Amino acid sequence: MIARVPEGVPAGGQFTPTGHEEAAAVVLTGKFPEAEQVEQARAMISDRELTITQNLYRDALIKRQKAVDDVANLALGQIAIHTLREFPDAATIRVEPNPTGEGMTILGVHAANGAPIATADGTADEEARLNRFRDMSGFGGASMDVLATELPVQDADWWKHAEPVDEWESVHDVDIRAAAAWS
Repeated sequence: MIARVPEGVPAGGQFTPTGHEEAAAVVLTGKFPEAEQVEQARAMISDRELTITQNLYRDALIKRQKAVDDVANLALGQIAIHTLREFPDAATIRVEPNPTGEGMTILGVHAANGAPIATADGTADEEARLNRFRDMSGFGGASMDVLATELPVQDADWWKHAEPVDEWESVHDVDIRAAAAWS
């Protein structure tokens, strides 16, 4: 066989591993930026990155609030439509913050003159009507009670249909005809 490379030279081309020694004394030369320049560059990058992340965060919050409003308005629309189907003379539902901390809970259904149609603190018949109503399934299979938990306690679009009933503004009457028309 004929050798195509001189003796002592590794065969296999330029990528053949070869032994080599470490470089002798390496001296880096050049001008390094002053500490002040480094800090200014770091501050500029940080400010730019901070602005970008703040804008992204703000946009995400806006999208999240829109999604919360959409879900709440759809839930209130379902509650309003089912209320009017069950109680054609109804004008409002009375709600308060849910004791579990999730959304609202339905306390009653009232006529335009304020008379209770279904309420927890009324007659046994009114209380039974309210319990049946709370358990009634909406379009997605969720009960009215579950749909009410989708109504945020604060900072939500659905509040435009609500008026406070008590001096502490924790109990509200929600105009279900306006809510049904809006949805």
